[in-house]
Amino acid sequence: MFQKGDIVRWFETYSDILMVKDTGLGIIVEIIELSYIESNYRSYRVYRIRTKDYMSFGESDLEKLKGD
Repeated sequence: MFQKGDIVRWFETYSDILMVKDTGLGIIVEIIELSYIESNYRSYRVYRIRTKDYMSFGESDLEKLKGD
């Protein structure tokens, strides 16, 4: 769904409840493929523009911005 270089809106949530505590824009810099038992997952390393740092997110915590 996402590709390296995509500009996305990220959503940081609290770990124990599905409530957003922060959001912003970022750029996907790495896609990490993970396998657990017989399931495959993707994790996305995102450079967060406002905070000038990197953080990993799952697909459900990212939204691709429209446009080319």
